Amino acid sequence: AKNLYTFPPTKDDIIRYKRAGLGFTTAQRWLIEEYDLSNMVDIKVDGFIYTLRNNGDIHVFLKGEFNKIISFPTNNQPGDGISFYTNEEIDTFFILDPQNKRIVHMTKTGDLIFQYIADEFANANDVVVNNDESMMYVLVSDKIFQIPIE
Repeated sequence: AKNLYTFPPTKDDIIRYKRAGLGFTTAQRWLIEEYDLSNMVDIKVDGFIYTLRNNGDIHVFLKGEFNKIISFPTNNQPGDGISFYTNEEIDTFFILDPQNKRIVHMTKTGDLIFQYIADEFANANDVVVNNDESMMYVLVSDKIFQIPIE
């Protein structure tokens, strides 16, 4: 719905800014009840709201309530600095794990699809994917790597 969502982990809440004309409303509390967000490091929205925990687990919320946890799909836990990507057009997650020089590609049900491993990922800042999931773009310092997804 073109809303903006964020979370201040110290307040254990997800904040929504609704689209209003050419701008947005003031901050509105989105969660119906408090939820521990202290270990969350990133947030994405596709109708559901997903928060990425520092251990790689993804916490799923719907209509202001906790829905479920999608466990990280590998035994090798992620390191510091993880982030992730998804959107409403794709059915998967891409978890950037710079400390382990990898991008973990997984389904939205938690199944591992593939791990992309490259030394360049140690300095990666972000990952995005096109809507047909044929190409991944990885920002590394001042370079963008274009990687075909098979």
